[in-house]
Amino acid sequence: MIKVDSKKTVHSVANRFMKVNKGRNLIAIIAIIMTTVMFTSLFSALLSMMKSTQQQEFRMNVNQSHITAENLTYKKFTEVAKDEKIAAFGCSIMISQLVNEQFVNSATEMRYADKKGAEAVLCTPTQGRMPEKYDEIALSTITLDILDLPRKVGTKVKLQYTLGGKKVSQMFVLSGYWKGDPLSTVQNAWVSKAFCQDKMSKAAAPSLGEKETEGAYTLYIWCEDTFHLTDIVNEMEKKYHISDTYGRIYSNSAYDIFAEDSFPFDSVLVLLLIIFASGYLIIYNIFRISVNNDIRTYGLLKNIGTTGRQLKSIVRRQALTLSVIGIPLGLAIGYFIGLAMTPYLLSDNSAMGVITVQPSINPLIFIASASFAALTIYIGCQMPARIVAKVSPVDAVRINLEEKHKKSGKKTGKITPFTMAFSNMKRSWKRAVLVVISLALPMTLLNASYSLTKSFDYDQFLNIYASYDFDVSGITNSAYSSNMHAVSPEFIDEVTAQKDTEKVALIYNDNITYPLDDKGYENLKKIIDQAEKEKYINGYELEKEKKYLENREAVAHVMGLNREAYEKMKFIEEGPSYEEFAKGDYVIVSDLVQGFGTFYDPGDKITLELEKGKEYTVLAIGWMPYDLTYRFGAIETIFDCSFYLPVSEYTALGGSRNAMMAGIDVKDGKEKAYDQWLTQRTKEIRPSLYVESRLSVLDQCRGFAEKYYMILGLLSAVLFVIGLLNFFNTSSVTIMARRRELALLEAVGQTQKQIRKMLITEGLIYLLTAVLLADTAGMAIARPMILNTVGRAFFFNYHPSLAASFVCLPLMALIAVVVPIYNYRRMSKEAIVERLRND
Repeated sequence: MIKVDSKKTVHSVANRFMKVNKGRNLIAIIAIIMTTVMFTSLFSALLSMMKSTQQQEFRMNVNQSHITAENLTYKKFTEVAKDEKIAAFGCSIMISQLVNEQFVNSATEMRYADKKGAEAVLCTPTQGRMPEKYDEIALSTITLDILDLPRKVGTKVKLQYTLGGKKVSQMFVLSGYWKGDPLSTVQNAWVSKAFCQDKMSKAAAPSLGEKETEGAYTLYIWCEDTFHLTDIVNEMEKKYHISDTYGRIYSNSAYDIFAEDSFPFDSVLVLLLIIFASGYLIIYNIFRISVNNDIRTYGLLKNIGTTGRQLKSIVRRQALTLSVIGIPLGLAIGYFIGLAMTPYLLSDNSAMGVITVQPSINPLIFIASASFAALTIYIGCQMPARIVAKVSPVDAVRINLEEKHKKSGKKTGKITPFTMAFSNMKRSWKRAVLVVISLALPMTLLNASYSLTKSFDYDQFLNIYASYDFDVSGITNSAYSSNMHAVSPEFIDEVTAQKDTEKVALIYNDNITYPLDDKGYENLKKIIDQAEKEKYINGYELEKEKKYLENREAVAHVMGLNREAYEKMKFIEEGPSYEEFAKGDYVIVSDLVQGFGTFYDPGDKITLELEKGKEYTVLAIGWMPYDLTYRFGAIETIFDCSFYLPVSEYTALGGSRNAMMAGIDVKDGKEKAYDQWLTQRTKEIRPSLYVESRLSVLDQCRGFAEKYYMILGLLSAVLFVIGLLNFFNTSSVTIMARRRELALLEAVGQTQKQIRKMLITEGLIYLLTAVLLADTAGMAIARPMILNTVGRAFFFNYHPSLAASFVCLPLMALIAVVVPIYNYRRMSKEAIVERLRND
């Protein structure tokens, strides 16, 4: 057999096939475009979401470095800064708090920072520069506005601060400023290095007290390896014993993309599999049909010496040519669709303000999308290419690959359009299976999407995250940028005086290091032992817990509640009345610590101390809803405890006069107007005071749910188009392949009406089989996928529904009728004799 090695000839033959199959080319290009669009929109939305979410978390943490070590002595700072794992670092030195009367409701810290230190906390001057001369200072626009000063370099700024317990007043010159972030509850005031060295005699002190901040160094660290930051933190703590001198080292959560609840990678994987499956189905079917139609030509080529490998190349060359056209178009369209989707996908993460969408133009988007699309196309055309390579030259010229000619017995019984349609489908059952699956996929997704709408329990969400019409606090998404004493008595009086205010719940908080008595020590020991046994904690975290235990200490929160707040408290059993709680001799202890036990039991005696101390009897074990409690657990330890007191007792112990949070209920129908007043008023008196309404919480909850509706809806729409293309292509090719058979039926007396009825029945069988598959196997497969992704939300109670597929039935039935009729009419334009002669 003559072997043809000319690549030019193979390419020429492939191009001839392309010219002959123009209809197939169009459908294939559309399919490739849509498959690429799905991949690209997914990857562009994914990376844009990751970038935007990370930027938002930088703002929440007020830090974009990888690791932060704070409250360090100069000696400890120089030791840690030399570590070999550090690629770059910056620093800042705490000098004092500004105490101008304008800062009564806004904390501003006077610090020195080098360039990298200012970059780390997102406070680099955008106008002017960092201070260089002794009396220069750089401030945020928020600080300038509070001082009622113009945003102009060279402005004189009079500031008051404390140093060594003494109040100092000094005039500075503004060297630069930057746009302040309202998400940050603490603003920075940068001073020069000369000023820092002159004023801070304690900056090089050998040690710092537990609550000392003057002269404390903060080290901002960048590492080459961002995937093992927690391990690096643990190594540095073990190596330098930072916590021994009241220092602290921690990684930036913004870089922990694989953390629990950080990003829905499992959902992305499911979407990738669905897109790959849908793209494969149509690409495979298109080339399978094309190969079947052209099999005689391929057989003739093989007869004249073309090798199987060269025939494979001809098929792949066609796929490559179509890909070169379809993939770039799909990349462009998909990228912009992904960017358009991103704001909606981020909508439920914007509780603390609008998230600025950060469009990602990472080349990885296009590389990954093009690679996945090309892989899908390559795999999709592999089987057709193998069929061409293996087919016998004689058989290829003689038969249709879809038909298996075997002798059958005499058939009896009534011949109906259904039996004829079913018989036709059996002859090409592989093609039928692909079409049914491609039609079942979008209906399965529609069923899943509608099931989601029935499964989210918004009331359950609101009961935990929105106890009142409005929550007012200084709490952000980060413990480090939150102000736990933001709600002043003056503001509370103003709110109470509003005519539409019905109820004001007040929650106060002070974090303390609680000295454990024997009972508390034994219970904490049991808790830590159980956590270690179950491998809940290990390594550095376990060592920290044991260190607290060794020191007979625990981190605790002393919280004050007024009557309105107490009404929201939950108890394991029936709780005591507020009158009993408010007698002044009782405390309520928080519920189970991470499920491992409690520090104390009802009836135990404990002593709480803020500025003053007093002994209390544990009245009950209880807890507050998430939105009315300290939300961050303990920063230094995992196992912390909350002690709830009446406001009168909390105040008597010397607790803060400012509340951590105020929950406000208003008269029905007044929510919108009250929201406008409350939002405007908080902006006027304190920019870092945040208002969260029940309606905004509900919008966040709905935003979480609606992004899944949008993703599944868009994916269903694209898959529906792909399924329709598959069905149209299959119907068209099948009718054209059977034109001789249909012409013979007409020649022996069967009417066109009967033939149309048979073809319509065939289309309806496709449809009904797809619906049946979607409603049975499809939903069975979808169930674990839903439960393992969105189903992890605590307010999700799965209620499967098949309503969407039944709603789609009329449209699908119309398509099942119109497509075969259209293809048959197009074929019928040719006379019966011509069809019999030309086949």
